[in-house]
Amino acid sequence: MRTLTRLRFALIGLAISWILIRMNVEWQWFSQFEWQNSLLTRWLWQISGLVLSGLFSVLCWGWQRKWIKLGNLPGPIHEDKKLSSFRYLFALTISLFLISAVIFCFTKLALVALFNPFSLGIWWSQIFSIQEAGSLPLFTLLALIFLLVKYKRLIRIIQLIGSLFFCLVVARAWGIWALGLSIPQSGFSEPLFNADVAFGLGRYPALTLGFLLVFLLLILTATTSYWIQLTAFNRLSDWSAPHLTITQKNLLRPISFLIVLCGSSLLWLSRHNFLWTQNDSFPGAGWLDVHFNVPLRTASSLFLIVFAFLLIPLHFIPYRRYLRRISFLLSIGSIFLEFSLTPVLQWILVRPRELSYETPYLER
Repeated sequence: MRTLTRLRFALIGLAISWILIRMNVEWQWFSQFEWQNSLLTRWLWQISGLVLSGLFSVLCWGWQRKWIKLGNLPGPIHEDKKLSSFRYLFALTISLFLISAVIFCFTKLALVALFNPFSLGIWWSQIFSIQEAGSLPLFTLLALIFLLVKYKRLIRIIQLIGSLFFCLVVARAWGIWALGLSIPQSGFSEPLFNADVAFGLGRYPALTLGFLLVFLLLILTATTSYWIQLTAFNRLSDWSAPHLTITQKNLLRPISFLIVLCGSSLLWLSRHNFLWTQNDSFPGAGWLDVHFNVPLRTASSLFLIVFAFLLIPLHFIPYRRYLRRISFLLSIGSIFLEFSLTPVLQWILVRPRELSYETPYLER
């Protein structure tokens, strides 16, 4: 135990020494041009991002500890109130898939933050590139699966890894936050949403990255906590687990509300991504985007907002459970329609008369 403690302190000391040496080198380099104020401003952005992300990670960690305390209390399991058989397998599979996907995305974002932090604003164009998805994300994914299956008690390490990557990306993305908060109005509005061009150039990447990071950490917190619920005691060997108690469901509501709200915000903001798309004939939003994709994306985002607020126990709303199911299904249905019908409509409707359909958008 003493050896492990010494190793931890040695690693922490090594990391702090490396950071101090790097800061000293940067200070000397900026001093020769008398740019110390610029360096101090950057450090202030980075420290502020690190502190805020650390506080949010601590809140998620505290929520998980409370969940574990509630879920690991042993008690009788009634046959009609437990997950078993295929339902238990489905819950395990979904949890493992979500945890693996989030860790993979965090690893990818951490790599970009380390080597090319200013490209974090266009993460969607790089996240699945073959060149960037190298051995480290694959190694992380394999190590994650090994930890989850072989040593389920080490699941908290996965939460710690995600939190560290979260803080790293927030601190390294200081340029994205600074640009989003300080970019001036250009005086020119784009024709699709009538928003100032400055929003698409500065605020849109910052908002998208911010909501994405919060969304990923919240999902990781919820899924790792639920995995602990599924695998505690002898539940994995018994191939069954009790349903969530009323107390656990009440504790799950606020984090579920935030997850759905972040997802809705990302969908709403993703509509601006049509301004940057590259179609067959021209860049930007075309006829099908304006008349089909954007309305469906808007509807899906609004349905998710309704679903998020229906997660709150507002007892004065009648048929709240049915309305919650309907809003969720409508949101998922809108997303499914967009991705399934877009290529079909492009082929049978737009392409035969492409010039007449796209002329107004070519002029834009």
